[in-house]
Amino acid sequence: MYRIKIDRSRCIGCLTCVTACVVSHESNDARNRVVIDSQSKCAPIFCRHCDKPECVYTCMTGAMHKNTDTGFIEYDKGKCASCYMCIMACPTGY
Repeated sequence: MYRIKIDRSRCIGCLTCVTACVVSHESNDARNRVVIDSQSKCAPIFCRHCDKPECVYTCMTGAMHKNTDTGFIEYDKGKCASCYMCIMACPTGY
């Protein structure tokens, strides 16, 4: 699996990384996002596809699950209750 290393100090918030993620995974849901931190700087955050993903364990509807073939965390928007437990449980702040 390929990983992309991001220099957060150079992020300008253009969202090109989010668009590239959507296009490369042929999905409507990005596996990353760009947030504004407490010092008003843009910061990209990418899903780490953890070995033991807290987002999957805290999802009450089963919208988040880990694909055993690829090792990726997958998200089913149709099952999501928008409770944000996955985001609160994520150790990397996704």
